[in-house]
Parts: sequence; structure tokens; C-alpha cells
Amino acid sequence: MEKRKQRRKGNKNIFFIIIALIVVFIVVYFVFYYGYMKRTVGSYADKIYPQVFVEGIEVGGRTKEESIKLLNEKTKELINNDIKVKVKDKEYKIDYESLNIKSNLQETLMEALDYGKDLSVREGYKLIKNPKKVDFDIEYSYNINFVDSLLDEVEKTLNKEVKNATIIKEDGKLKVSDSSSKEEINRKDFISQVEEVVKSNTENNKGDVTLRLPISIEKPEISTEDLKRINTIISSFSTNFVDDVRATNIKVATEAASGIVLMPEEEYSFNKLVGESTKEKGYVEAPVIKDNKLQPELGGGICQVSTTLHNTIIRAGILPTERTHHSMAIGYVDKGMDATIYYNIVDYKFKNTLPYPIYIDGIVENNKLIFNIYSYKELENIKYEVISEVYKEIPLKIEYKKDITLDEGEEIVENPGSKGYKVKVYRKTLENKKEVKEEVIYDEIYEPVNKIIRRNG
Repeated sequence: MEKRKQRRKGNKNIFFIIIALIVVFIVVYFVFYYGYMKRTVGSYADKIYPQVFVEGIEVGGRTKEESIKLLNEKTKELINNDIKVKVKDKEYKIDYESLNIKSNLQETLMEALDYGKDLSVREGYKLIKNPKKVDFDIEYSYNINFVDSLLDEVEKTLNKEVKNATIIKEDGKLKVSDSSSKEEINRKDFISQVEEVVKSNTENNKGDVTLRLPISIEKPEISTEDLKRINTIISSFSTNFVDDVRATNIKVATEAASGIVLMPEEEYSFNKLVGESTKEKGYVEAPVIKDNKLQPELGGGICQVSTTLHNTIIRAGILPTERTHHSMAIGYVDKGMDATIYYNIVDYKFKNTLPYPIYIDGIVENNKLIFNIYSYKELENIKYEVISEVYKEIPLKIEYKKDITLDEGEEIVENPGSKGYKVKVYRKTLENKKEVKEEVIYDEIYEPVNKIIRRNG
């Protein structure tokens, strides 16, 4: 029994000894392993952890100084590179040396060097043995003044304003001026491009890079190409006048109302172009129809200009959007063919409904007023005939007014009056001299005007 107890006691001691040895082994193992981890982590005290990159370049395992040398050598290679800038048909150059590129390389490498250094020994060891790729970006700056100076130089070569083409008539021929587009540099976009190139080239050294300078273009509404095709008279009409005071007004108004380019869908306003009849513009007093009789007024006669233009316009295939006939029939055109105007009260307007631009040309010579409408040759084979038909005459009435200042039996015609008319205006459309359409464009009434006689009796 005693022997059995002693044997059990011996087995128990052996067990504890084994346990103690295991504990000692584990402690020794961890002491040595921890020391190994600490030495491994310590070996990176002045080095950057593995798989650490700066702008795509691996700097892991290198010291800060070694990394600076590596990255500086790469940056120095850029000095011989250029950024070529294309502007229309010209090319400018930006060299990297002029850009004076600077970076926060020192600060970035300090971040890379400090990466993982705040971890425990165990975590730091794991980061060394099983690294995860991490990439730090370098921020670059450059001499923006150099780029601004280049853009200032480029701007001097650009068109500063939109310029529409115009037509001038010289020696009986139409001459077209050059149009131009407004060109503006998009500085913000271009500077962003330069910054991207600087960064990309610093990372990969792609060598010379060509950029196209972004230019916003505002095109003219009327181009030279549009107007150069205006070379054919598609409509013409003329009226005659007596060489009297009215002639002066007709000449002044014709000059103001013509020499105009009208693009498709653009509206023409006679009053807007000619404006008010004033002495300063050269107008003189001449008879006008007012209150159903002729009275002297500044600008008398300019209705002949609007009327002649109207007849030219309807023969070009365009109908007016605003037009009023006189209160009495006039003598220089057929009835139903006239167009009166009065500043700020009655206007003559039309919109260019043709698919092409037109040029309105007014001529005054040898007591004749002529309007010609020019446009594209494609309209040459389309012609319009306009016919006036009076289908009813309305007789005038005689009205007597007592005037005691006259001798008994004496009579004075105060207003000769005029007959009234009902008139239709037809327009025929001919293509290649063949009639394809006939339409009534006006059905109008000229109300009769009483003949007024003053008498005593």
C-alpha cells in the first residue's frame, strides 16, 4: 500500500515537471520570437515598410534619403520634356524647367516612412511579413504665371468679337465683307489639363506631350459664305415721281430702307429702319394724305418708298405681316398695291419666309425709284405676277359748307374728294414660266371721300 502511494506521488511529480518544462519552453519561445519580431520591426526603424509606393514608385525597404534620390532622379528626367500647345494652325511650347515644378516630396516620404510605425510590435511584424500595397500621392505646384503669360500671348491672336458679314454695293456690284467668330480661351480647362500632364508625366515620364488649347467659338449669325451666294435678282419693281420736294424725301428714305440683309425668318420693319421724319435727317415738307386730303408735312412722299418696296417684296414670294393701304387711291401704283406708313402709328413689316437670305437694294435715279431683291440662284426659276382688279367703283358725294367770308355765289373746292373702290389683288406663281398657282392676296375697299365745296349761299 505504501509502495503504491509512493508510486502515485512520483508520477504526479513527473507530470508537474513536464508541465513546467512546457511552460518554460513556451516562455523561452515567445521571448525569442518576440525578440525576433522586435528586431525585424526595428530593422525598419529608418526604412519604409514593404509594398509602400509613392506616385506608383516602390520605395519599400528604402530609407527616406534613398527614396528622395530615386524620385529626384526621375523628376530630373522631366527637365528635357516639353508640353506642346496647339492653337488653330500655330504651336507653342511649355518646357518643364520654365514651369519650376515643386512638390511636397519631403512631407510625402515622411508619411510613407511613418506608415505602420505607430502599430504594436506584433502588428508591425505582420505588416512587414504580409504587406498590403499602399500608394501615397505627391502634390505638385508649378509657376502658374508662366502659363498665364502664354495664354495672354495666345489671346492676342484670337478674334475678340463676333462680326457678321455685310453686303456693300460698289460700282453696281455686290461686295461681301468677311465675317468672323468670337474666340475665347477656356483658361480653367487648360490649366486643369496642364496640371494633369504635370502629374501624369511625373509619375510615368511619358516624354513630350501635345495639348490642344480649348477655345470656345461664338459663330456669326451671318457668314461670308451665306452672303456670297446672294448674286441673283429674284424680284424688281419701280415707280416714277416728279422732281419736286417729294424727291428729296424719297431719296433720304430709300437710303435708310435699303442696303439691308434679311436672313430667313428675320423680320423687316420700315419704321424701325427709316425712323421718324426730321429736318436733321434731311427731310422737307411735302404733301401727305391726312384726314382724307393732302396736307404738307415733313417726310411727305416716303409712302412711295414703302409702296415700291411692298410691290417688290410680294413679287419675291413674300407676303407682309403688317401692311395698310392709303385712305384714298394713289396714282403711282395700281389700286390695292400700295402700302402707307406713319411713324409710330402705321408700319410696313414682313418676314423673310424664303429658305435663303435676301438683300434689299433701293435705287433712285432719273426720277425713278427702283427696288431689287437679291437672293440665291436657286430661286431664279420662280417668278410672281401680281394683278389688280377693280370690281366695283363707289361714286363720291358732294358736301357743301357755308362760308360767309366768300362772295355770294362764289365756290371754293376745299377737298376734291375721290371715288371709292373695291379691288382684288391676285398673285400668280410661275415655275420655269409655267403657272402653278393663282391666289387672291388682297380683297380691299377704298372708301369714297366726299368732295367738299365751300360757298356763301
